[in-house]
Amino acid sequence: MKKHLLLTGFSCTGKTHFAKKAFGEAGIIDSDDEILEYIIKARGHGHYDHIYEIFMGYGRKTALELIKEAEESLCAKWTKWASDADFRIISVGPSFPSRENWKDLQKVSHVVLLEKSPELIYDRFLKRRGELFEKCPKAEDDDSWDIDVMVKGPRQVCTRDEAIKNIKDRLQEREGDYRKCDDTLCTDDADAKEQEAKKLIKRLQEIKAKLDGDVAKGA
Repeated sequence: MKKHLLLTGFSCTGKTHFAKKAFGEAGIIDSDDEILEYIIKARGHGHYDHIYEIFMGYGRKTALELIKEAEESLCAKWTKWASDADFRIISVGPSFPSRENWKDLQKVSHVVLLEKSPELIYDRFLKRRGELFEKCPKAEDDDSWDIDVMVKGPRQVCTRDEAIKNIKDRLQEREGDYRKCDDTLCTDDADAKEQEAKKLIKRLQEIKAKLDGDVAKGA
């Protein structure tokens, strides 16, 4: 029986944004928040508001190791949660489907893949980076978070064409994992057109309603 609704997809496809629009902010578990909480507890100190701060604090290599450890731990925790009565909606980051124990979580979850064109993903990345650097100027000096997508290294920003090619390459690498999802929704038009956003939100609500019915039947 499916006990979780998971929204996954590449960065900047709107996972958490549309989950909150469809189900309310209080009803969503955001994997970014869970990863930060895990790393703070694992290291026994620190306070972080965003994952890019992990890269700034520990360096890229250690940050990626900590995130991998956190994601595998969260997959295991959420899989165990399926044994209780609560139904959960979780927005999960783009690398979760590549984790070794993701398949166990997937067995007890309905997974929705949110897609967006590489060009629009790039535009969202650019906007997000501007917002982050305005909030934390020091992040621009480090800038190791977006290596292999938006930058080649610190202060080595990719051109638009280079970045879009990187995004296409990363999507190709993850295609096998992403194609195993239960549903796929495109968010290209939903960002700019209110009516398309409403359609997408309604579709997410319909998916949850069906899952609620399945859970009720199995109770």
